[in-house]
Amino acid sequence: MNTPDFSGIDPLRVPEARRRVAALNEYLSLPNPSSNDTLRIAASIGLSRSQFCRLARVWRDHQDASLLVVGKRGPANRKYNVDQRAVSIAQELLAEAGPTASLALIAPQIEKRCAEAGISPPARSTINNYIKAARAGTAAPAAGPPRIVVGRMWFHIPIRLVMAHEIVADRFHRDNLELFAARRFVNIRPEHMRRFEAFGIQNGPSTTYGELARVIDPQCPTRGAAIIQGLTVLRRVEIDLRPLLTNRTPLCIH
Repeated sequence: MNTPDFSGIDPLRVPEARRRVAALNEYLSLPNPSSNDTLRIAASIGLSRSQFCRLARVWRDHQDASLLVVGKRGPANRKYNVDQRAVSIAQELLAEAGPTASLALIAPQIEKRCAEAGISPPARSTINNYIKAARAGTAAPAAGPPRIVVGRMWFHIPIRLVMAHEIVADRFHRDNLELFAARRFVNIRPEHMRRFEAFGIQNGPSTTYGELARVIDPQCPTRGAAIIQGLTVLRRVEIDLRPLLTNRTPLCIH
């Protein structure tokens, strides 16, 4: 495996990036990682299971260490290439309209004046930023009769629906679910997909677990079974995971 490039990372966060790379390489090197493996390795670098799985996908697909540690985000401070004359026009009209000016009212005026001057106007999102800055810079009360200020806030409550087919029936069901879930990172090669697609076209959607495994990888049916598990996660294969799986277990190709 190539040595990771840490050159684009804050030096203070390089040790953290190294720990994450080591943990991810350990996880991706496991031939059949279990749910306990995922939880154990995720906990070793202080991440939840979902956070760790997202990082694993990023590392598997990009091998870019800078994507494993994201710097803290602060207020936007980007400088847009707005003509200074357009800025002056916007500030002049905003000063005339006052801090209560609305975007819908002031933006067309700014755009008209800029067109007359033969220059490009600021984007409406930029004009909206000017309005917010003007409002923040004044303590003058809004004109008009007394009004009630209603505050609004949006927040996300983590909710997960458990469908009927997700309820674990017994030990076999739980073990099968954990096994198949761990196969989301299995390496499916083009030749595997060609055999899979050709078999479905020639023989129809109904077959068995063992037969399809031998078709996908004739030299190593065990690897073929692992690919079936990955294709099940991708919803290309439908199989009942409640009973003990055998070579005679029926399945359906999608």
